[in-house]
Amino acid sequence: MASGVSVMVNALGIKGMHVDKVEYIIGESVMYGEWYRRDYISVHARPYKRIRERCPVCGKKCSQYDHKAPAEVAWRANSLNGVPVYIYYRPVRIECPDHGVLTEYIPWADGRSHFTKGFNDEVAFLALTSPKTVVSQFMGINWRTVGNCIKAAHDRIEPDVTERLHGLKRICVDETSYHKGHKYITVVYDIDRNRVAWVHEGFGQEIFRLFCEALTEEERDRIEVVAGDGAKWIDSCTETYFRHASRCIDFFHVVGWTNDALDRVKNSAKRAAENEVRRLESEFRKIEEETEKEHREIKEKLDEAYSQLKQMPVRGRPSRQKAELKAYILALEKQLEDLQRMDGMETSISDEEYQAALAEKETFNKRGRHTRRQAEVLTIIAVYEQQHSSPEGKAKLSDVHQKILDEKKAKAEELKHTKYALGMNPENLSNNLKDKLKIIEASHPDVYAAYRLKEELRAILHMKSREMAEAELDKWINKAKSCGIVQFEALAEKIARHRQNILNSVELQMNSSRSEATNTTIKSLIATARGFRNLGNMFALIYLRCSDLTIPLNNRYQPSAQKQAELRELQNARKKARMEKKRTSIQA
Repeated sequence: MASGVSVMVNALGIKGMHVDKVEYIIGESVMYGEWYRRDYISVHARPYKRIRERCPVCGKKCSQYDHKAPAEVAWRANSLNGVPVYIYYRPVRIECPDHGVLTEYIPWADGRSHFTKGFNDEVAFLALTSPKTVVSQFMGINWRTVGNCIKAAHDRIEPDVTERLHGLKRICVDETSYHKGHKYITVVYDIDRNRVAWVHEGFGQEIFRLFCEALTEEERDRIEVVAGDGAKWIDSCTETYFRHASRCIDFFHVVGWTNDALDRVKNSAKRAAENEVRRLESEFRKIEEETEKEHREIKEKLDEAYSQLKQMPVRGRPSRQKAELKAYILALEKQLEDLQRMDGMETSISDEEYQAALAEKETFNKRGRHTRRQAEVLTIIAVYEQQHSSPEGKAKLSDVHQKILDEKKAKAEELKHTKYALGMNPENLSNNLKDKLKIIEASHPDVYAAYRLKEELRAILHMKSREMAEAELDKWINKAKSCGIVQFEALAEKIARHRQNILNSVELQMNSSRSEATNTTIKSLIATARGFRNLGNMFALIYLRCSDLTIPLNNRYQPSAQKQAELRELQNARKKARMEKKRTSIQA
């Protein structure tokens, strides 16, 4: 039957340790200003005699130099059912003839960390998927210590990170932000081995040059492909250091440039339509103000003519002056009627008439039915308020002018909510988005012409033959330069500058999609951890996550690197099948 001490040693997963005494201590601790009960297990141990006083570098048996500490030192080990375990031992320093004075090899210590190997492995494993605050609360450590444990675990699992630089053939280069305020890191990705090869703070030519100079001359000559976006510093470093490499540009970025140009064309057309609406509205208001002024002048002349007519005698034969005045009144009435019919408005009510009608309304008896005069006064008030009621507080336009403005506004509104219709692949469009494209084709020929140019370029990027793609790309560049759309003329110049890199990508079918996916994974790691203050700890987590490294866990199954690759392939195949099924259902 196993003793309690042997069970303790096996549970901790530490070999080469002789346990002298085990104590269960009941104590208290404080966290965030609150006291709570915290029990812990104290294990007083020492290494086996055969492995004591050995050099931690070469493993040679050496002579004792002195004791490192005046008392026992504690190492935090894996918790047992939430109870922390501390291993106590007073280490000695040895004098190695090759490496000098060092602390002796301790089987449970993880380098210079005061945590055991198993504890650091558990912290690193949890940090891959959990925030640092959650890990610190679960493991009972400070959140700043989480990063140090990650760094210690990575340094032990992968002592020499520069080994990743050996054997590189095809690489992707990209930068990604890791902190607010435009702080970036440069990531070099190994396409063949599906892992991050190099990470460094900053971006640009000087940073990428550090990676290039870290390689030997033979390793630079073995680089076959350098993929990335259209950054000039990638082009210059590739020409300088990788003489036999083909520079490839990711199709995602090329299509992104085209979509940006298409968005600018759409926004320009939308702004032009809105400006046209504002211009027409201003002109219509000016015309109606002039018409209103002319209308008031004619009414004033009519009122004056009617007053003169009333002063003339009613009996007897009408004089020539009276006949001429009546003819003049008829001409003014005809002119007023034509003016109203041409303007499409009801009889205009002046401000004075409106104020007089409001004053007269106050004298009405509120009880009983309205008289004919009261109905006329209420009609005057309603017509005036209708003429001067609009959201902007301006006078309402005539029906004819308002109809023209509504048609122009509807044409401008057609370009709203068309981003998905213009940016999505045609085979993935729904019926609603297809209808929006038909409306754009009929109403906005410039926008639709830009859309057709975008789709033609996307079709060229999907070609498999370099010769065919080269001929079609040259045709597209010439067509875009002469299309008359300023945004696509500038895009054609940009595509012409990257022509060789695009053709290399078509020939080699190479892109930086894996690097972009790695950037997303890095951002997810940083967001999950709620940020890093120590870049070394962040780089250690990136190396652990974005590679085939396996964090060893005691008494737990972990798939091998080969099995993990098989599981990823199976997951990708299932995802592709789901996407194909969804695309088929949309087309049907």
